[in-house]
Amino acid sequence: EPADVLGKTSAELAAAGYLTPEGARQREEHYRQAVASGRPVEYEFAGTWAGRPFDVGTTLTPVPGPDGVVRRIVGWSRDLSRRREQERRLAESEANYRAVVEGTSDAIWVAEKEAEGVYRITLANRRTAEMLQQPLGELVGRRIDEVLPPAAAARAIERYRQAEAAGGPIEYENVIERPGSRMEVITHLTPIFDEAGRCVRIIGSARDAAERRKAELALLQAQKLESLGVLAGGIAHDFNNLLTTILGNLYLARTELPPDSPLRESLDDAALAAERGAELVRKLLSFSKPGIAAREPVSLLRLIEETAALVRRTLAPAIQLLIHSDPGDDTVIGEFGSLQQVLLNLLLNARDAMPEGGVIRIRRTTRRIGEDPSWARRGVLPGTYHEVAVADTGTGIPRAILGRIFDPFFTTKGIGKGTGLGLSTALSIIRAHGGWLDVESEEGRGSTFRILLPVAAADEAPGPGPGG
Repeated sequence: EPADVLGKTSAELAAAGYLTPEGARQREEHYRQAVASGRPVEYEFAGTWAGRPFDVGTTLTPVPGPDGVVRRIVGWSRDLSRRREQERRLAESEANYRAVVEGTSDAIWVAEKEAEGVYRITLANRRTAEMLQQPLGELVGRRIDEVLPPAAAARAIERYRQAEAAGGPIEYENVIERPGSRMEVITHLTPIFDEAGRCVRIIGSARDAAERRKAELALLQAQKLESLGVLAGGIAHDFNNLLTTILGNLYLARTELPPDSPLRESLDDAALAAERGAELVRKLLSFSKPGIAAREPVSLLRLIEETAALVRRTLAPAIQLLIHSDPGDDTVIGEFGSLQQVLLNLLLNARDAMPEGGVIRIRRTTRRIGEDPSWARRGVLPGTYHEVAVADTGTGIPRAILGRIFDPFFTTKGIGKGTGLGLSTALSIIRAHGGWLDVESEEGRGSTFRILLPVAAADEAPGPGPGG
């Protein structure tokens, strides 16, 4: 109540619990400052009342008497708690914004429009500086035409005008060229307008287009595999019927010949060729319908070790085979035999890529796939995946053919040494397991194939069987 505080000194208010001793001391100090200066004094203080924090701003105005001596001070206080909360939230929002801008792998910048065709960079993140190969401190505060070469600046300003004319975001692809480097990027521009409808700034972002190119190639590859799979399946069934007739008649003809007939050798050669054709048909059918024949827990470490044991017998002394598996559960759900076929194919290819010797490394790790459109285009769902990487130090794959190695019937091996179905079938098998197969290679330095397979759910515990 007013009566509880009227007529009381600061010390008495502190004794009554209305002020803290420190608050009372500061209050008296501000009073003395107002009296000594003859001018209003403003100050703020924070405290706690009834268990709740508060912020208060106070103004003390000295009132001099007729003789000029200050004997009275008029004070008024206002609650600043709401303002402080708004300032705190604004600071938090700015901190979050800065963290997002600096943490992203995209280049992000803000360009203020000063006049027609004149834009000045007021904000840029480190990635922007990296793409432009300029120190960050030399970007902020400079005009676009001061940052970019004349031709590039003219193109950028024209795009800014297009965004302004569109009245909303635009996206386009362009090239950032710097001494010794050339980067294709996807640029996104968003114009910001004031209340009068005038464009006041452009918010821009740029992303390396390599990942999109990779995703587009992956989607094209998947579509190609699906269409070729239908065709291959039809051909394989018809060809299988023909081979059945050929092999049957070869068997009958052989039984009619005397044991010492010279024709027996010719018939055996024909039967062997037909059997090879039948094996090719089986590969075609596996490619066209790579479904999982069995769904069982498979230990990837056991799969790797058993497959490596098979391959080691075929390796030259100059080739090393090293295995590493991260600790923890290594279980996937699928078919042991099909997965072994994939891994065996990759290991034999790695062996063939190192005629002079080298090192093959198999490494199992886990990784998290998020809500990334590039993975969604490949049919890979968000979640935790086992990654099995098969790396070699061999000849590598030329860039010109790297995008074709998963094409059916494409092979770099000589005639009679490969059907061109190994990697395409491997990709089909891994896709049937809900995963993906990818490759990175540099000519002369080797290749790394990465298999992604979904981690088995907790309720799909390993049990007895070929892979458990």
